Amino acid sequence: MIAARNIESAIEVDLIGVRPDGTPYPVLAFNVPSFSNSTWITFSVNGKTWMDTTYYLRPNVKWSDGVNVSYE
Repeated sequence: MIAARNIESAIEVDLIGVRPDGTPYPVLAFNVPSFSNSTWITFSVNGKTWMDTTYYLRPNVKWSDGVNVSYE
């Protein structure tokens, strides 16, 4: 699906993926950001609307060298 590929290319690599039907799924992220889980919010500044996306990593995510990823 072309739209799914375009979305996937705009997403941070490996945080979430996109299935062939266009449905996103978590990979390294704990969940897929959405309005319902408050990890995807919009706000307006000076008449422009912005989007803020928060990703929470799964426990025990490691760098390629085996060191734990820290996001504190």
